[in-house]
Amino acid sequence: CVGAPDWIIEILSPTSVRNDQIVKRRLYESSGVREYWVVDPVGQIVHVSVMGADGRYPGTEIYGAPDILTPKDFPEISIDLGQVFAVLEPPT
Repeated sequence: CVGAPDWIIEILSPTSVRNDQIVKRRLYESSGVREYWVVDPVGQIVHVSVMGADGRYPGTEIYGAPDILTPKDFPEISIDLGQVFAVLEPPT
């Protein structure tokens, strides 16, 4: 890989929440990663950050089932969050 990846997906674990949602987000933004997804399997949501024209993540959009997500740079990929989260145990 030369340069920053176009799209990164992180899966949260209880010990990685701060690191994934703050530290890595800043690192990926400063490195030029155009799209960054953080999957929260416990909450069954996905936080999506897409880089703006100014090279920054303007905010985070939050999705969950039954949403279907498509990464900006990969329109041929569709991820059905209903199917993804259906295979997980419900939160206790």
